[in-house]
Amino acid sequence: NFIFSLLKGSSEISESTDNIFMDNGMILNSDYFCVALLRLEQYCELESRTTAFVVINVFEEICNKEFRGYVIELSDTEFACLVNLNDRTEKAQLLSVLGEATTFLRHHYHMKITIGISTIQEGMQGIHTAYKEAELALKYSYLMGVNILIDYPEIANREFRYPHASE
Repeated sequence: NFIFSLLKGSSEISESTDNIFMDNGMILNSDYFCVALLRLEQYCELESRTTAFVVINVFEEICNKEFRGYVIELSDTEFACLVNLNDRTEKAQLLSVLGEATTFLRHHYHMKITIGISTIQEGMQGIHTAYKEAELALKYSYLMGVNILIDYPEIANREFRYPHASE
């Protein structure tokens, strides 16, 4: 509920950043955050709770090698990964880590995942902005394809429209 509230921009959170995260069992590396929204496009016939367990644990374990990653289930096929980076310069490394997690799930569980990822935001208030960016990036899968990673800066200035069929 805490991570969901952060993503959705709940204004009820007013404590200091360090205290509120620690009270919710989260240890921070820094004040820099990124949000990755994951959508399962194809997955094996596991029971839905098992699928969620696998996705959450794989992304958290692989993210936690380099950063702090916290994954929540938004629906049966969508997940949000809140990543706490060590500093502002680690975006390329984060993209590599997310790619490693999707490759692992594809090879071991036959899952295909599309990811929308935000820019790096600073502070607890930036988490909602990051969520909105990741959400918009994920919407572009209709134009860019599925089973890929869509980085918000790639689509930030693009026009969201479908090309018309020529007659």
